[in-house]
Order: sequence, then structure tokens, then C-alpha cells
Amino acid sequence: MEPLLKQFTISFLLRSIFAGGFFYISYEIGVNGYDNVFKIDSNSMLTLLPVLLLIGVTIYGFHRSFFYPFIENFFMKPKVIDFRRRKPLISDATSNSLIEIWQMGAEQDKEKQEFNRLASAWADFAHFQYTSALSIVAGAVFCKVTSTRPDNLQFYWPIFLLAVAFTVAGFTSDWRLRRVRDIKMNVRPSNNCYF
Repeated sequence: MEPLLKQFTISFLLRSIFAGGFFYISYEIGVNGYDNVFKIDSNSMLTLLPVLLLIGVTIYGFHRSFFYPFIENFFMKPKVIDFRRRKPLISDATSNSLIEIWQMGAEQDKEKQEFNRLASAWADFAHFQYTSALSIVAGAVFCKVTSTRPDNLQFYWPIFLLAVAFTVAGFTSDWRLRRVRDIKMNVRPSNNCYF
């Protein structure tokens, strides 16, 4: 149990609260419209924070268990690795510079651990972007499913576009990080490249 609790860092909890917040905003916009979303008093906020945390952690779990394996599988295909080498969205010079800078701050013989720590932090934010997009969609779906007045539900384009932007940002960030890792590990595409 203790190793599991170590995974719940302050950073993870804050990202989860924000993702839960996007669920709440999406749900509230659907039910009550944009004008009522931010009309929360401090007592309600104290009650709402644990709920947002629970929602965010749950959606993160669904993202990592059900959705991300498909994204990860896509990224690991040899043709995608080859395409990422040709269209990296980050230059090799920038990638090499990042690798060098990340390793410079490490103690001797701990360069790999430092690289992995910083790459994991980058991946955490890509997952936050994916989770935020999923939270927005889940909030809208939950609103639709639980509404007692389906005729009065509202669609708000900016929140939908925000979900699309989070998805694109997560994918782009993930793509760039994987390119840095490709360079670090000297990955070359091949027909048997399934690591």
C-alpha cells in the first residue's frame, strides 16, 4: 500500500483537482449555462475540492487504463517511429540539448535516473492534457445522461474547443517527448521494434 501512496504526489493531486474542475465546468455549462459556472461560495468550494479530486483521479485512471494503451500502441508502431524521426516537432539539436542539460544536473553515475525523472515529469503534463480533455467530454456526457431536462441542455463551443486543444496539446507533447527518448535511446525503426 505504501508504494501506491507514494504515487500521490502534490503535483499529481493538483493535476487531478484541475482535471476534475474541467469535468465540473463542462457539466455545469451543460446544465446551467456559462453564467452560473463560477458562482460558488467558499463553503461550497471546500466541499467541492474533494469531489473534484476524486473525479480527476478516476478519470486519470480511466485514461491510463482504457484510452492511453491505444495511444501508446500507436506511438510504438515502427512506421510511426520512422515518421516521428522525419517529422519530430522538435529538432534533434533541441533534443540533444535537453538530454545534455538534464544530465548535467545529475550526480555522477545517475544521469539515466535524472533523465527518466525529468522525462516522467514531462509525460505527467502530457497525461494531464489528455485527462483534461477526457474530463471535459466526461462532464458533458454525464450531464446528458443524468439530466432531467434534456431539452434545456446547452452546448458551449469554447469548452468543446478547449477539449480539442487539450487533446492536440497532449498528443504534440507526447510526440515530442517520445522523439527526445528516441534520440536518447538511439531508437531506429524496424519491423520488430516493439519495446
